[in-house]
Amino acid sequence: MLQEILYRYSALGRRDLAGDTLADTDRARDLVTGIASLSVRDAVHAAVMLHHQVEWIASFDAGLDRVPGLRRFELR
Repeated sequence: MLQEILYRYSALGRRDLAGDTLADTDRARDLVTGIASLSVRDAVHAAVMLHHQVEWIASFDAGLDRVPGLRRFELR
């Protein structure tokens, strides 16, 4: 999937965005290895949120509660 993202940035003439993508994937990897039972999907969402300094997320997923720096607005 990373190859496809980088390919698209290249096609758009926005290779400068590759560094952000790699920072997000590296952070997602760190979250997966550092937080027990955090899903890969949650790790990717959390990594992007942390990168862009987005603190709040509205979600049914309580797994995000384990990520330091994020706050979840619980949906019912």
